[in-house]
Amino acid sequence: MLFAAALLCESRSLRAANETPRLIFDGTEEEFSRLPILAKVEAIGGKVVHRVKLSKGFEGEDQIFRVQIVNNGDTDVSIKKLVSSCGCTLAQPKDREIPEGGVGYVLVRLLRSRVGGFEEAVTIPLAGREHQGIFEGTTVRRISGPPEVEFDSKGTASLKISVIDPEIDIAALSFVVAGNHAKVVDKHSEAETVTLELSWNRRTRFAESLLLVPKLQSADGDAHLIPMTIRTRFSGMVRVVPTSLYIREGVPPRIFLFGDLSELTSKSSNADDPRLDVHCTILPQGGQGPPRQCVVSAKIKALKGVVSLTFDKEAFSDVASGSVVSAELYGSSARFSVYPIDS
Repeated sequence: MLFAAALLCESRSLRAANETPRLIFDGTEEEFSRLPILAKVEAIGGKVVHRVKLSKGFEGEDQIFRVQIVNNGDTDVSIKKLVSSCGCTLAQPKDREIPEGGVGYVLVRLLRSRVGGFEEAVTIPLAGREHQGIFEGTTVRRISGPPEVEFDSKGTASLKISVIDPEIDIAALSFVVAGNHAKVVDKHSEAETVTLELSWNRRTRFAESLLLVPKLQSADGDAHLIPMTIRTRFSGMVRVVPTSLYIREGVPPRIFLFGDLSELTSKSSNADDPRLDVHCTILPQGGQGPPRQCVVSAKIKALKGVVSLTFDKEAFSDVASGSVVSAELYGSSARFSVYPIDS
């Protein structure tokens, strides 16, 4: 082992998004000498701010390079402590003591953990002065998705993912949706595009966005890429709260609706006392008997992000306990179970 430094192998760019950087190097001097020198620091005189523009790179890449330290003074110099701007930038000297007229190196390892522009710094105290290496660049996604996905009235959606990194094997790429909001039911690819077919879980609440987690299979196991947050829209989908409606004699039953409510919201603003005739299909519990149709009147009230429907107090009073009501609402349907109870 030559020295402790921020290096895992001789590669200048390590694809290790799912690994924590380690301060270990057990390579050879030849391997070390192949790392690029991106900045040169002089102990005496010269500038103390060294700004370096890095090439564009992909998320999760480790970029490893050297800073050359030139002792142009007439006495030995030492590097006591390096300070980096954040935990994604690691730095350690190969040579803590540099003799008069000698050359040493500081090894820098920068992990591109965030997409977008960045500026990271390493401070090197040397011969009574503080030198600062400022490394700036841009990180792009290895894969990219749209800002928004729209679910239709059946709760399905198609999502196209662009594979930007040519080193990614599309066949080894898979996706899951975090949480229990939706699931990936199918995946097919063409050229540099992966199309995902999604299905929304109708039992869960509507969410403003979903978190799509990509995984890349490799010989060493799954490599997790950076998840993507994608906004959601719901076309013709309505969720009912509560899903079990208890009917008490003389008390108007009420439900709350979430989702695509644009039509209902416009109805609620068109009259002083807006009401709606709701066409319902009554499905007896366990299929015991044929479904029947009815029309019930409800008062509409628009709240923030939700619409309430308050039915007339006689509504569903003759419906058998446990029956399912499917209410048609301008192309959408709201389903809930009905349970009459004694006063």
